[in-house]
Amino acid sequence: MLRDYQVEGFQWLCSLFQNGINGILADEMGLGKTIQCIALVTSLVEHNVPGPFLICAPLSTVPNWVSEFQTFAPKLPVILYHGSKEARHEMRSKIMKPTKVRKGLSLCPVVITSYEIAMNDSKMIAKNEWRLMIVDEGHRVKNAQCKLIHALKTYNCPHRLLLTGTPLQNNLAELWSLLNFLLPDIFCDLGSFEMWFDLDHLQKAGAVDDEIIAEETKHNVLAMLHQVLTPFMLRRLKKDVDLDVPPKREILVYAPLSEKQERMYKATLDSSILRLVGIEKEEKFDYDSKGRSVRKTRNQVDYSLMTDQDIDRDSDAKVDKWVKDILQKQHNDEESRKPKIGPKDTKLNIQLRSVMALLRKICNHPHLVEYPLTKSGEFLINQQLVKASGKMEMLDRMLVALKKDGHKVLIFSQMTSILDVLMDYCQFRKYSFCRLDGSTKLDDRREEIHRFSQPGGPFIFLLSTRAGGLGINLTAADTVIIFDSDWNPQSDLQAQDRCHRIGQTKPVLVFRFITANTIDQRIVERAAAKRKLEKLVIHREKFKKGSVHEKFSIEDLDLMSPVELKKLLEEADYDMRSRSEAISDEDLAKLLDRSELMVKWKLSKQEKGNPL
Repeated sequence: MLRDYQVEGFQWLCSLFQNGINGILADEMGLGKTIQCIALVTSLVEHNVPGPFLICAPLSTVPNWVSEFQTFAPKLPVILYHGSKEARHEMRSKIMKPTKVRKGLSLCPVVITSYEIAMNDSKMIAKNEWRLMIVDEGHRVKNAQCKLIHALKTYNCPHRLLLTGTPLQNNLAELWSLLNFLLPDIFCDLGSFEMWFDLDHLQKAGAVDDEIIAEETKHNVLAMLHQVLTPFMLRRLKKDVDLDVPPKREILVYAPLSEKQERMYKATLDSSILRLVGIEKEEKFDYDSKGRSVRKTRNQVDYSLMTDQDIDRDSDAKVDKWVKDILQKQHNDEESRKPKIGPKDTKLNIQLRSVMALLRKICNHPHLVEYPLTKSGEFLINQQLVKASGKMEMLDRMLVALKKDGHKVLIFSQMTSILDVLMDYCQFRKYSFCRLDGSTKLDDRREEIHRFSQPGGPFIFLLSTRAGGLGINLTAADTVIIFDSDWNPQSDLQAQDRCHRIGQTKPVLVFRFITANTIDQRIVERAAAKRKLEKLVIHREKFKKGSVHEKFSIEDLDLMSPVELKKLLEEADYDMRSRSEAISDEDLAKLLDRSELMVKWKLSKQEKGNPL
């Protein structure tokens, strides 16, 4: 049974198909874009569109697509196009083969595959006459030069649909890439697009709200962009629809650097990190009488043994010794040039090519740089694993309370190496957990998601933001912890909505960890600027009622008033912030308290006549 807004979305999708227009279904994550697309496919079948239909999705969401078709359209033939080369070769013969669904109705299957397989097998399956192509998590084609977009453009399909809850992530060039994929004849030149819709004033460093409002009032660039995009995009947010989803609160949690982190952070900034962890890499120079450094040359070799006058009948032994001396000297020189490693009770992981990456590792956990080892060479897992990192100490305190109150937790990180450390932590604290990252195989992903979702399942799910933040349903959890933020704010928003979506029955708390006054804080500030751009361009009020019949007219521009712009610019990205210094037990209890959210939700449901 579709909800009212989903019926509207389904009707809009049908209208796009009937008018031969490609588009973007940009509903916020968790509003059921999948079910609206399944309704579209079943409607096309009912109207004698025989298929085949192609659905290209991230590997993590492929099982969910198969499951949803089995649930809501069990009679439609579905092929999960995945597996070995041999298995896929066998499947290809079935793609264009009609299957009898009922009397008088036969159709080719719905083919569901991953991005990687769509690229790898494009030469074999792109030539098929596809009737509809759906690209899930469509922001994946935001880079006009990526291999995926080039591969998908070769597919013989007149009707293309992108699904994305985040149509604008970083800049207008990415939005143009989506539009160019869908409508290459209209959006054919990036330079012209950026010239017409120049939004540099929104992204200018230090731009204040009043300047942005004055610029828009003068040029109406946003209004023109909204007018152009309206026929091709439909977007609704959770707050726009009568959706029975509990409220969500996002909280910035500041964690101080531990003493070890502070030493490492400062040493990285002044380039003395190698000496701090026991690696001597300072080059010593010899200087001539004029103070110039003397260039190093090859080691001098004593050739005297090879001269005629030095060779006698007993020279074989001397020559052997001479060769051995040279080899030994060469070995000694090579050893002297190697960095001198400190004590062998730590595993070091330092690459100075990217200072920023190293600073991020230190902010997360110093064990990512220097992991203590036992005498037998194994990782040393003890209380120091918690004490060495400010974020880990905060996490440790939170999890004790969350476990006691029966909550389940998703922990997201950009780094799989942090997930490794968190696994060590979970084993140390004896917390049950699941894990999913980019290396997790398809069957294992399905098993981990199923295991976590069962009553009495694991307490914690460890996920990489990019692999675990796309299109999967984890409503068994009601708490999200962003251990380290992404430069792209939409990636973190997608991660949050793995549990804040239809099917959730409890208020959701999202904790974003930040190490105060470090690169961490800079990342969050940059992300806030990008979210401002997204709010103004993909304005929720402008794309709630998609229409494929609207024509562009300067006279009919829906101008944004200064008051409306001011309201958008002042919208807070976060609901609460912790203090920047260490948090007391009392303050921590307040952060974890969701009773206020529960009361608001109950009152909201009572007003709608749907008491809990």
